Amino acid sequence: MNPDGTLVPRSQAGAVIQDPEEAIAASLRMVIEEKAIAINGQEIPIRADTICLHSDTPGAVELARKIREKMEAAGVEVVPMSNFL
Repeated sequence: MNPDGTLVPRSQAGAVIQDPEEAIAASLRMVIEEKAIAINGQEIPIRADTICLHSDTPGAVELARKIREKMEAAGVEVVPMSNFL
């Protein structure tokens, strides 16, 4: 994420979080703390209603399962998008 909240192009180094545990922590931080760490290391406020996981990321299905488990364990209600759109 850029400091202005826009997404970093996937072609740019560091745009995709490769470590599953880091991706889980970042997802939790965005939803629970309403904060994200920009590509330059700056902490920025964010309100995340959804999380996007790219299906071409190796291990995407397992990562999605783990993120959901951690969200639910933290008391976050995970619902279909149709429930709030």
